[in-house]
Amino acid sequence: MIVVFPDGSEVRSSDPAIHDRLSELIGKPATLEPLPALSEKGRYRTPQATKADIRRQFALADDEPLPDFSMFPVRKLAELARYATPVGALYDAYPILLMTRASLRAMAERSPSSQFDVRRFRPNVLIDVDGAELAEFAWCGGRLRAPSVAFDTEIPALRCSIPTRRQGDLPADPDVLRTINAHADHCLGVYANVATAGTLAEGDPLELEPSAAPSATVAVARSGATALKRGTLRVIDALMPRGH
Repeated sequence: MIVVFPDGSEVRSSDPAIHDRLSELIGKPATLEPLPALSEKGRYRTPQATKADIRRQFALADDEPLPDFSMFPVRKLAELARYATPVGALYDAYPILLMTRASLRAMAERSPSSQFDVRRFRPNVLIDVDGAELAEFAWCGGRLRAPSVAFDTEIPALRCSIPTRRQGDLPADPDVLRTINAHADHCLGVYANVATAGTLAEGDPLELEPSAAPSATVAVARSGATALKRGTLRVIDALMPRGH
């Protein structure tokens, strides 16, 4: 792999100089390591997070409620409680982040003094749709198709404090996250899995196959599952160390 730096210089990932170059770039010690094998699960383990850790990660005051994690499947929650990332992966929770320009416009309308620039949010795919609303939230559970690739849209993407930080010519702005918390319930964009691998090109049309309308029985079952997860989360919340 070749790493291209902002000044245009290139360094191979196998070059021992890569560690010093990365450290110089970000202003703190850094090393580039290969992804551990699936069998080395211990290397993916993470210390148990405290409530204080989560508040720092999501830039929340002591009197603000923690984000609602019940949208995550129980198996995914259990995995992320134990490991820093899904085992064998470099992404936080899901491999793909989809976002619409409409969502960025919706947030910008609610906080005109902030720059809701797509660079703050780092989506894998940025989608053009009309209007200024949180359009992609309605896609969850459906399948988004392009000519040669398809994504299963899963859940809204919880946003931490990273988009508030200075990035290039974008200044640090805590109001970015405050706006998302207040008007989009801590979420912007949606997480997705790859249903059909292929090539996605700029300008490709996308078509949504919405999830089938659930029957009354399925709806009740889903409601019960959500209640169960919320109950489990309340127990976890009660047992989670507060930290400092």
